[in-house]
Amino acid sequence: HDSSTVGHIAREEPEGKLLEAWAEKLKSSKFNLSDVANGFSALFSAKSNEEITSIKRAAYLTTSVMKNFVVSKLENVIDEEKKILHSTWMEETEKVILEPSKVNCKLKADNVDICYPPIFQSGGKFDLRPSAVSNDEALCYDSASVIICAVGARYKSYCSNIARTFLIDADP
Repeated sequence: HDSSTVGHIAREEPEGKLLEAWAEKLKSSKFNLSDVANGFSALFSAKSNEEITSIKRAAYLTTSVMKNFVVSKLENVIDEEKKILHSTWMEETEKVILEPSKVNCKLKADNVDICYPPIFQSGGKFDLRPSAVSNDEALCYDSASVIICAVGARYKSYCSNIARTFLIDADP
């Protein structure tokens, strides 16, 4: 761990038992601490009207794909008791993102892209890391199943991400 670096916000004093304990552990560790405040400042900085419009369009595309394709596909698969692989669903969703007209989005396909390959997981095997991928296993939607869906669309280099967890026949 001698060369490992951990980012933190140096000017923020930890409040609460958990954060205070975390800060103590970091100080006594062999990690190199790097102040990431400037990076977050730039990340969350003010945007121009054009940038805000691009962000809104990315979000519109992402929500349209989730609402008009992913959810409707899931409902159809369950209602008709079809089989679909996570990887197949991922490929189909990716194609829809790249052709916004398929979900009634009037955005130029030349301006859109995926942020990452869509992620679909079920059957009790979940990987919540950002690097997660859809596997080649069949979607599991029997009673008490959990299905995780994550979709990210890009419009003119601005990304939007949405993730949903679906509980199948869950008790209220």
